[in-house]
Amino acid sequence: KDACFFGVFDGHGGVKVSQYTGNCLHKKIVSQPAYYKGNVSDAIRLGFLALDDEMQKGRSGSNSYLFICQKSSKSYLTIKSFV
Repeated sequence: KDACFFGVFDGHGGVKVSQYTGNCLHKKIVSQPAYYKGNVSDAIRLGFLALDDEMQKGRSGSNSYLFICQKSSKSYLTIKSFV
């Protein structure tokens, strides 16, 4: 309720990869205990790592551009990642 997530996922491993990333990455980020402690950077890192673990098992990947806006801290964060 206090953040917006926007992402672009190219799915160089296939369309299913980009769809899965778009549907699941934000859930992996907000499920991290660090997110609720206010350490968004760690939550993002851990969320990407969790997704990366899943992608490695399926041997797929995606380039990701993620933009996060937080209402409570009025902060913005843009990340480029390769999962």
